[in-house]
Amino acid sequence: MDSQTTPEATPQAPANIPWGTPESDPFSMPRASQQSSSAPLAASGTSAFAPQAPIGAPEFTYNPTSPSMQAESIPSTGPMVFAVLGLFLIGLFGTIPAWVWSNTAIKRARAAQIPESSYQQALIARTLGMIGTAIHICLAGYLIYYAVTTFSAAVG
Repeated sequence: MDSQTTPEATPQAPANIPWGTPESDPFSMPRASQQSSSAPLAASGTSAFAPQAPIGAPEFTYNPTSPSMQAESIPSTGPMVFAVLGLFLIGLFGTIPAWVWSNTAIKRARAAQIPESSYQQALIARTLGMIGTAIHICLAGYLIYYAVTTFSAAVG
C-alpha cells in the first residue's frame, strides 16, 4: 500500500458538537501558527493578552488605593503628628522634619499616588511646620537676645 491517506482516514469533527471546532473558538489559546502574527507585540514588550487602554483615555489615571495598602501609601499622618508635637512640645525637632516630610507627601499627591484627603492633610502639616518653625526661630532669637542683655547687665 502506498502512503496516501484516504478521506475516510482523516479525523473529522462530528457535525453535532455544539461548541464547534477549536479553530472557531474565539476564547481558545492561540496555536503556534497563530502566534507568528503576534511577533511584533512580543518584540515591543507588550502581551497580546494585556489589557489595552481605550482610545482617547488619559495616559495617567488616578487609582485609589485599597484599604490594605492605605497605611503604607499615605505619608501625611506622620508629618501632621510631627507638626503638632513640634508646635507645642519638641520645637524645631518636630516642625522642620514635618515641613520636609509633608513636602514629599505633597509631591506624591500631585503625582496622583495618594488620595485627596491625604493631600489636604499634608498641606495642613506643611503649614503648621512653617508656622511652628517661624515661631520657634523667633523664640530662639528672643531667648538669645534676653540672655545676652542679662549677661551683659550682670557683668557690667
